[in-house]
Amino acid sequence: MHPKPSNTELSDKKLTRKKSKRIEKVDLAVKEYFEQNPAIQSVCARDLMPLFIEKGIFENDYMNAFPIRELLRTMERDNQFHLFNHAKPVRIVKSGREKLWYFERL
Repeated sequence: MHPKPSNTELSDKKLTRKKSKRIEKVDLAVKEYFEQNPAIQSVCARDLMPLFIEKGIFENDYMNAFPIRELLRTMERDNQFHLFNHAKPVRIVKSGREKLWYFERL
């Protein structure tokens, strides 16, 4: 009988090369943002959409930052936040189903 794989092992199996590169680019963009704004400790993910588009991480913004919200939601579901090295994603439930995503400085 084989041992049960850990959550990290399971989540890494779901990680495609394209998604891995996108996560790495988001992580580096957030790092750059915090380096350029040293007084800021956290930033709403949707506020970084123009930066993500400028860097070519996402093609465009639609449905109020849906691309970054969807990426963070799937990363949360697949237990992949450990892939961020320069910021900590945090989900805040505002009301009902509405959730706001933030990046916090490490």
